[in-house]
Amino acid sequence: MARSFWRVPEAVENLITLAQIKLAAAIQEISRVETREDKLMLTRRGDFILVAGKFPRLFAPEIEKRLQEILELLGKL
Repeated sequence: MARSFWRVPEAVENLITLAQIKLAAAIQEISRVETREDKLMLTRRGDFILVAGKFPRLFAPEIEKRLQEILELLGKL
């Protein structure tokens, strides 16, 4: 097995995670993924998707962790 001696830059990892978010959203027919403050706002067929009557909250302050958190929340819908 070949070994890699370089690490993928953080920006590239973020782009890969973003592509995964777009794919997960498309599979669930979510047309818009948006964050405002610490809220995740998802739109399907023109309507917002609420969880227990609220927008899901995001807790991670770092962009890398926040993107992963969004991906995980999409997986739970």
